[in-house]
Amino acid sequence: MRSILLTAVAALALAACGDSIPPDATASPNPSGTFATTNATVEPVTTATVTSSPGASPTATATASPKPMPTPTASPTNVPSSECGANKAARFVGRTATPDVRAQVIEAVGHNRIRWIGPDTAVTMDFSEARLNADLTAANRITGFRCG
Repeated sequence: MRSILLTAVAALALAACGDSIPPDATASPNPSGTFATTNATVEPVTTATVTSSPGASPTATATASPKPMPTPTASPTNVPSSECGANKAARFVGRTATPDVRAQVIEAVGHNRIRWIGPDTAVTMDFSEARLNADLTAANRITGFRCG
């Protein structure tokens, strides 16, 4: 009896680890013909319950309850350029980002939280209102500054 109960719990635990599609997800075709699901409002949280009564086989049930997704606290549209120093760095637009110019930008904005972003630079999508992003061309020329 105990081994059946443990087997049922193990099976539910393994099933909860697999890929599942929440009931409110939508599917849309990709250009390749495959389908992708989206669920922007909830993330499933799966729980398992095993019940047993004398003389009966154990019964296992799994349920999923929605957990709200966190909302972002800041976005690029509501942060003033003075927050990260973009307004102070604007005078360097059009110049080549040599080590000397980069040092001058750091001095002008008063901090070194600057990402120098070239056309092939991979960057994270997290938003930090205190960080200055410096956009560069392939020739290392500064095209603009923005918070993020």
